[in-house]
Amino acid sequence: MTSRNGTFSTKTRREYVRKVFERQCEFGLKNLETLIGLFGDRVQVALITGTDFGTQRGPFISIEAYRDLFKPFHRQVNDFIHRRTRWKTFIHSCGSVFQLIPTSSRRVLTCSTPCSARRSEWKPRV
Repeated sequence: MTSRNGTFSTKTRREYVRKVFERQCEFGLKNLETLIGLFGDRVQVALITGTDFGTQRGPFISIEAYRDLFKPFHRQVNDFIHRRTRWKTFIHSCGSVFQLIPTSSRRVLTCSTPCSARRSEWKPRV
């Protein structure tokens, strides 16, 4: 949740946050159904989310919070797309999210674009 106290909402108002994401996912799936009907396989890549999960030094939520609050909805959207199209999918997140990549990538996305690679555990290859 992005708000003044947003980083705490995933811990203190977990059920509220889950309901917000459930509703957001419902709208997203309806929109995807429309887009798939309009464009079919002319689309090559779909952005699943651009939510920033990291800070300069690491994730700002726990792995458990990601698995509980975000991953189920990322998976729903990703599976919806892959059942109906040949589109590739990806997640973009600013910040050092190295610790979340094994959690998010298992059957949830085609690729990811984590930013701030120089900031933490990430070891970029040139």
